[in-house]
Amino acid sequence: IPKEEAYQAYLKGLFQWKRRTSQSLVSSVAYFQEAIERDRDFARAYAALANAYVVSPGYGVYPSLDVLPEAREAAARATSTSALSGRLPFSAA
Repeated sequence: IPKEEAYQAYLKGLFQWKRRTSQSLVSSVAYFQEAIERDRDFARAYAALANAYVVSPGYGVYPSLDVLPEAREAAARATSTSALSGRLPFSAA
């Protein structure tokens, strides 16, 4: 169970991610990073961060070459921190 502050940041990040605008994707990355800072073992926050990074180049937010390594790292961290890794919702980075 994630820490409450981390979960709240994660929910804010999901809200922004689902809006799918350039600015909302930037906001979602910041919220997911905040969630991770508040709870380093919050696998869903890592998975969501990986998703945000993967879709962001399509919205002109971040260059692919810059964020794909970050997305891979976040996805790897998500799977390494969760016993439920097979059920985490993230893109294959």
